[in-house]
Parts: sequence; C-alpha cells; structure tokens
Amino acid sequence: MAEKEPRSIASVVPDGRHLRSTRSRAKIVAGMLKLLRSGNLAPSAAEIATAAKVSLRTVFRHFDDMDGLYGAIALSLEGDLRPLLSARSNETNWQDRLADHLARRAEIYEKIMPFKIAADARRHRSDFLQQAQTYLLDLESKGLRYALPPEIVSDESVFSALQVATSFETWRQLRNDQEKPASDAQSIVSMMVAKLVG
Repeated sequence: MAEKEPRSIASVVPDGRHLRSTRSRAKIVAGMLKLLRSGNLAPSAAEIATAAKVSLRTVFRHFDDMDGLYGAIALSLEGDLRPLLSARSNETNWQDRLADHLARRAEIYEKIMPFKIAADARRHRSDFLQQAQTYLLDLESKGLRYALPPEIVSDESVFSALQVATSFETWRQLRNDQEKPASDAQSIVSMMVAKLVG
C-alpha cells in the first residue's frame, strides 16, 4: 500500500502571503523562530524586530497580523522537514516500517515543538492555526495508516488509541511536563505502541 504524498501546508496559509518572499521577510521569520526556540512563546513585535535585526516598521510592513507570520514560519518549517515528511521506509514488514515511522515522527516533533506550543496557545483565536492543526492531524493519521497493517487500522478503538499514543500532545507531555529526554520519550511511545499492537 503506497503512502500518499502529504499536501503542503501552503494550502492552508492565509491569503497567499507566502508568495511574497524577501530577505527582510526571511529575517523576520528566522528571528521569530529564534525567540520561540529560546522559550519566548509570545514575543512582542518589538522583540521580533530586535531578534530579526530589522525595524519595527519592517515587521509590520511584511506581516500585518500574527497569522501571516505563523503561516510564513509554518512554510519555513515544512521546507526544512520535507525530507522527513516525504521519506518512505524501505522495510518490508510492518513492525520495522512502524519503528521507522515512529523514529521520524519523534524527529519532526522535536523540530516543531517550540512553534507548535506557541501556535496552540493562539489556536482558539485563529482560523489559520486551527486549519494547520487539522493538517497536522491528517498527516499523523496518514502516516500511521501507511505504517500499520489493515487489520490494525480497521480496529477503530486500537487505531484511535495509537493516534493518541503517537500524537504531538503525548510527545509534549513526555518532553515538557515529565521532562523526559527525547530518547526516553521515544522509548516510552514505542512501548505504548507495542502494547497496543500486541
């Protein structure tokens, strides 16, 4: 069963603003990502301008609202993650294919964590961020369906439990709330999955 190519996050970025690509715009995106990765999950426009080494006016000229900035960040992250998102396992048995999928998923979660945590805090106020969440859940579901055999996918209760066990929310709880190292979090997720699939 071939896995479908994931659609691009560009399909949910608001107003096609991702098409306006300039050096200043890229610096603003990089500055915002730097702030998020440093733990500042709700930076002000002034902080973003300072981190990007541009004027406050430049920030507002390129991004008239936070959805535009989050959309540009999502596109930047997707570009960086495209090799992981589009990779196909060479494993022939589903257990090894699933292990490969879980390892890639952990790597993706580590890379998007600061952005995702910040985005989740704003999601209730943003149609774009809600659409981006739906997009991520769709990718997660498709990845699991590809990695698992049909008899497990067709068991709705087991598949739903697997979606929870392998979700970003579970990863965030292990990494942030329980302060587990990434390697331990990955082992715990693999253990839960193993118990669910027997």
